[in-house]
This record gives sequence, structure tokens and C-alpha cells, in this order.
Amino acid sequence: TRENLDSRDVVGLNISAPLNLAKWWSVYTNVNLNYIRNQGNFNREGETGKDINLDAVRFSIFQQQTFNLAKGWAIELSGNYSSPGIWGANYLSQDFWMVNTGIQKRFLDNRAVLKLALSDIFDSGQWGGRQEFGALVSEAMGGWQSREIRLNFSYRFGNQKVKQVRKRKTGLEEESK
Repeated sequence: TRENLDSRDVVGLNISAPLNLAKWWSVYTNVNLNYIRNQGNFNREGETGKDINLDAVRFSIFQQQTFNLAKGWAIELSGNYSSPGIWGANYLSQDFWMVNTGIQKRFLDNRAVLKLALSDIFDSGQWGGRQEFGALVSEAMGGWQSREIRLNFSYRFGNQKVKQVRKRKTGLEEESK
């Protein structure tokens, strides 16, 4: 049979903010804070040790910094961090972090962009954690090939100076007045 937790309480706060610190420097930040509480009793008659009573506060942040240089050049540095927390019902995850960087050049009247990017500079994109349930103790860790180097080229075709569509009044707007 399928059984679920008795209760799961989640309270979260998420704040995102794009900021232009200077004409040449922009920052995007996303901060997430949440509290998770999981409770459940999976003990059958005469059993013990299959109770789940976990709570955790998890913090994560992502930040991207873009530096616009002269002659169409730009440099980007980004990173994210997540503190330990609860994944699923009773898996206590470890912290996780990653740093990325890139450089780009705009040319041909800003229609073409050539980007070179390196993700997970420190090869830190690994996950891990532990769960205990009755006599079962499970520790796991893993990851993926997160360190990559990419070269992208994009080009915008078409007319860049399309006239703006004129604003038309509708009957609904007239009725609302």
C-alpha cells in the first residue's frame, strides 16, 4: 500500500532583485529561505524506529554579475549556494554550490553575439546526503558532468526598426469610462 507523511509544513520567502549599480555593472540576486517540517509514523504494531520527525531551515542564493566593457564586450560571473536541508520525506541533503563565468562580444550592429562560457569552475556541482528509516541507513552522493565549456554564436535576422503598432481603443475601454 502507498503511505504518505502525516504532515508536511512548508513556509518560504523568496526575494529577487535586479540592480544596476553603474552603467557598466548590473547584478541580479535571488534569495530563498524556507522552513520544512515533516512528521510521520510508519511503525506497525510492535515496531519502533520508523518515525519521521524532521525540520530544517534551508537558505539558497543565486547571484549573477554582468560587467559591460567597451566596444561590445561583456564579462559575466555567477554562482549559487544551497545550505543543507530536507529532500523528500527524510533525506537530509548536504550543502551545494557552483561558480560560473563567461565572456561575450557583440558585433555587426549588435545583431551577432559570440559567447564563451565555463560552468562549475571548481567542479563542485555534487550532491549528497543521508536518510535513516528504522534499521535502514542510506548515504548517497553523486553528481553530473557540470563542468562545461561552451561556445555559442547567435545572430538576429529581420528588420530591427519595425514601427510600433498604434494603440486602438476598444468598446470595453469606452464602457469602463
